[in-house]
Amino acid sequence: MIKKIGSIFFLVTVSLMACWPCRKMESRVLEGCIYLTGSEPFTKLAIESTDGNIYLLDCSEELKNKLTKMQNQTVQLLCSKIIIRENYRLAVVTGMKIVE
Repeated sequence: MIKKIGSIFFLVTVSLMACWPCRKMESRVLEGCIYLTGSEPFTKLAIESTDGNIYLLDCSEELKNKLTKMQNQTVQLLCSKIIIRENYRLAVVTGMKIVE
């Protein structure tokens, strides 16, 4: 019985440690200013949210084209997934709305 509890504790601890560097947040709406980061031809779309965090954007080509034309405008992005790593944040974008 003690060995079984020890094994379960070990597996849970290892699982938690493996997931520590990568936290996933449930879908949510990000509001902020759109901009391009990087240098041509290696630019990436990003948003600086109202709380001051910067997220790289992963979205469809159609949405990417629309957002590129909206640089320096405030938008709301519907994100299906937000991944927070040690050195960057990534938002998987499924939709957008212009903030007036």
